[in-house]
Amino acid sequence: MDNYERARKLQEEAGVPPGGIKRCCCNCRRKLDPYQLFDDNVEDIAKSLAQIMLICGISTSKSYAARSIIKRAFVYHERLRTNCPPNPAPGSRLNREDLLQALRLKCEMDPVEAMLTYAIIKRAFKAFYHGKPPVTISNPIVDAMAVHTQHAAWMHAAHKTSRIFHDYYGGLLLGPQAL
Repeated sequence: MDNYERARKLQEEAGVPPGGIKRCCCNCRRKLDPYQLFDDNVEDIAKSLAQIMLICGISTSKSYAARSIIKRAFVYHERLRTNCPPNPAPGSRLNREDLLQALRLKCEMDPVEAMLTYAIIKRAFKAFYHGKPPVTISNPIVDAMAVHTQHAAWMHAAHKTSRIFHDYYGGLLLGPQAL
C-alpha cells in the first residue's frame, strides 16, 4: 500500500488526472473547452468594441458599461442560432429597439451615442457571423477557427464603422445649423 500511495502522490504532482485518464499528445493539463473558446472570443470582441467606442468619442464609463450588453447579445444570438427546434418563436430575436433601450438605460447614453454604439455592434455581429449558417449545431472550435478566415468581413466592418463615425463626427462639427 505504501508504494501505491507514493505512486499516486507522484502522479498528482506530475499533473496526471486520477483514474489514469490519458492526456492529449501535447501533455497539457487542461483540455480545450469549446464553450470557453466562444466566451473568450466574445470577451475579446466586447473589449475591442469598447475601445472603438472610445475612439469614436464615447466616454470611458459608457463604453465599458456597454461590454456586458454586447456579451449578452452575442450569447443570446448564439443560443438562438444553435437551439432546437431551428425555427425560434417570432419576436425572440434580439431587436434594435431592445438594444438601444439597454444602451440608453444601463450605459446612460444619449440617443445619438446609443445609435452609434448600435451601429458598431451591428457591424461586429455581421462580421462575426459572416459565412456561418443562420441555424446550426454548435461547434465553437470550428467557429473559433473561422474568425481567422473572416478577414474580409472584419475589414468591411471596420470600413463601415469608420464611415458611420465620420458622419457622426461631421454632424458634431457642423452643428445643428447645417441640418
